[in-house]
Amino acid sequence: MKGRKGNCIILSLPQLVTSPPTLRKFQDWERSSIWFTNRNNMKRINLGFILLLFALQSLAQQDSIVIKGKLKGEGSHRLTLSFQSGEGKKETHTQELLAGKFSFKLKRQKEPVLAWLQLTPIKDEKRVDKRSNETIASGTDLFVFRSDLQVSGTLKDFDRIVIEGDVENEGFMAYKKSAQNLLAEDLMLRGQMMSVSKADSLLLRELIRKGQAVSMKIIAKQKAYISDYPDALLSCYLLGRMPNFYTADQYISAYSKLSDTYKQTGIAAKVRQKVESLKSTAAGTVALNFKGSDQNGLPFDLSAKRGKVILLDFWGSWCIPCRAGNPHLKLLNAKYKEMGFEIIGISTEHPKTIEERRAASATAMLKDGIDWINLLNKDDTDIDVVKAYQITGFPTKILLDKDGKVVLRVTANATNDLDLALERYSKTGHF
Repeated sequence: MKGRKGNCIILSLPQLVTSPPTLRKFQDWERSSIWFTNRNNMKRINLGFILLLFALQSLAQQDSIVIKGKLKGEGSHRLTLSFQSGEGKKETHTQELLAGKFSFKLKRQKEPVLAWLQLTPIKDEKRVDKRSNETIASGTDLFVFRSDLQVSGTLKDFDRIVIEGDVENEGFMAYKKSAQNLLAEDLMLRGQMMSVSKADSLLLRELIRKGQAVSMKIIAKQKAYISDYPDALLSCYLLGRMPNFYTADQYISAYSKLSDTYKQTGIAAKVRQKVESLKSTAAGTVALNFKGSDQNGLPFDLSAKRGKVILLDFWGSWCIPCRAGNPHLKLLNAKYKEMGFEIIGISTEHPKTIEERRAASATAMLKDGIDWINLLNKDDTDIDVVKAYQITGFPTKILLDKDGKVVLRVTANATNDLDLALERYSKTGHF
């Protein structure tokens, strides 16, 4: 049935079904419509797949960092980057420089880690794998974290390369630049000491004296950096390397001022451990009492020494710095003995038998001219005094006031805080 309504042609359903030409046209339209729809679906699928690949690639890029750069200079060289990840896995990446260029692709770290970048000249291209044919030129520390890093500099002055890309390494570079003359002088003196014959003792002593003076200047600069930039990651790193250059309370105080951002990192782990070990002998705490017998077999009780200023000296006959510091202790003992100052030695010895341990301690005391009370740790004491006082380095000295309270604790002989405290007490009667 056919009819018109306005400009529209209306086809009834029976006519549409029974008319062969019209049916073919409809089938053609249907097939073309299906093809067009499928083609659009394919386009959507292809676009979705491309977007998925792009997203995966972006995620992969976000999970990695690149350390790259160019070093100017002649010759063939190899770069080795090594570090221990936050998960405790040791990683080493090595590649040869191509026209001075290099690029390391690494996994992004969850926290900053200390890395070592080492440059090795290759003398013979045919024998690059033989250690005997390589000479280590230089190396430098850097931090690896979550940002790409750009390295620039020269092969000749590799220890002065510039590393840019994040605040952690920018702080490192700023410190190195400020201390580069001292660091270069220290490196030069170390090289001279290594090349001097032991027979030339006068020259060797002079080089050692100069080296110690430069080292103290470097330490002073490092301590100043820690004080001025407590929020820097480098301050955590430096503080972990130099606990012996602070009194216990100075060290605890320096740690308390560090940035909370870095306090829980692996780089600060040594600092945290050291601080915990120092808290038991922080200034003002009452020293843990111990008893025993001295080198002459006479009974000893630390609490019986109340009313005197006591210096506990943790040492050993095998400890070179301990023995080197004994002449100065003898001077302090002679100078302040009349004001009630007394030194108590607690020695740690390693021979297997108690007779050998006592002999080692007695021989060292006789040779060094020590005449103050000494107890052999664990053998002559009722407790393990070294463990109880959490002594982790020798020599360690703990000064006690007349009430048996800790005044200060120092490790090694690197500071003059003990001398200053005793001098102050001799003049004012208090610490």
